[in-house]
Amino acid sequence: MRTRITLCVGVWSVLAVTVAGASGPYQWRTEDGGNGHFYEWIAFPETYPNPGITWEQAYAAAEAAGGYLATITSAEENAFIYALPGLQDYSLRGAWLGGYQLDEEQGLVGPAEGWHWVTGEDWSYTNWQPGEPNDWGLAYPWEGGGYEDRLNFWCWPGYGNWNDEEAWNPQGYVNGYIVERAPGLPALALVGAASALRALTRRARRE
Repeated sequence: MRTRITLCVGVWSVLAVTVAGASGPYQWRTEDGGNGHFYEWIAFPETYPNPGITWEQAYAAAEAAGGYLATITSAEENAFIYALPGLQDYSLRGAWLGGYQLDEEQGLVGPAEGWHWVTGEDWSYTNWQPGEPNDWGLAYPWEGGGYEDRLNFWCWPGYGNWNDEEAWNPQGYVNGYIVERAPGLPALALVGAASALRALTRRARRE
C-alpha cells in the first residue's frame, strides 16, 4: 500500500508546467497487465543556463504534482515507463526514479547494497546497466564527485537500464523525472516512507 503527503504545491507545480516539457500522463492499464497507475515524463533539458534538475528537486516536484518519483518493481513496468514518448531522447541523464540509498553518503554500504524505494515497496527487481551501480563519482573528487546514492534511467535507445547518480552535486543534475500516480490519488494523503526519507536526507546534509 502506498501512502503519500503533499505539503508544498504552488512553486513546483508552476515550475513543472512553465519550465519543463511533459509527456503524459499515460496509464498502465490493468487490462493490459498493468497496475492501473499513471506515469508522466517531465523533461528539464540541459541547456544553458538550465543545468537540469537534482533528485531532491524532482522528488519535491513529483509530490507537488500529487504523485511520487516512479518506482519500478517488474520488467514489465520498466518496459512501460521506458517507452514513454520522448524519454529515450535524453541519453545517459534521462530521468530520475524513486530509488535511493540512506547510508551511501557515509560509505557504510557498497554501491549495490542498501537501495530502497520512496514508497517503501520491496527492492527486489533491478535493471542495472552493466557495470552499475559503481559510485563512479568517487573517482573524481576534484570535480566535486561523491557517492552516487540516487537512481536514474540510462536512456540509450533500446536499453532502459539503471544508473546510480549523485543527489546533490551539480554533476548529478539529470534531464527530468518520472512521476507515478495511483488512480484517484488525492493531493493530500497520509504520510508514509517519503516523509521519513525527507527528514533523513535533511539530517544527512547537516552532518
